[in-house]
Amino acid sequence: MLDRRSWKKWRYRSAMLAGALVFWAAVRLIRAHSPGPYSPRWPMVALMTTATIALACYSLVFARFIWRTRDEFEKSGRLHSYYWGGAFGLMAAVTFLTFVQFGGVSLLFPSITFDHNLMGVFSAGFMCPIIFQLLGFLISYTLWRRAR
Repeated sequence: MLDRRSWKKWRYRSAMLAGALVFWAAVRLIRAHSPGPYSPRWPMVALMTTATIALACYSLVFARFIWRTRDEFEKSGRLHSYYWGGAFGLMAAVTFLTFVQFGGVSLLFPSITFDHNLMGVFSAGFMCPIIFQLLGFLISYTLWRRAR
């Protein structure tokens, strides 16, 4: 039999999964009636962006609930793994980007040609998550410092 704390944790996880399935089904339904992946129309762009923001807020609420159920040892382990795992992942990603930008893929696979226009788009798309991760870290750290 589950104790009260475990029962609460499983209720939160079940509600989180059910809500995520509702978001997934809604997006699938919306995408089924869209004109195509490469024909952007403002209503579709606005709707999908709003759905993404709503899903991110939804996941943050449940991440906070789950975080509050952790004990100090688990919280410390999570923070350690997020920090160092993120740092090593970032170093690997930037190394991979440099390898691709300077033609390493063409050396490994000669059939793939190096195109500067495509490389610019790839680099911009690749750097967006890294830049936003850095901005998120800076904002979070600044808010944490102000609270102390």
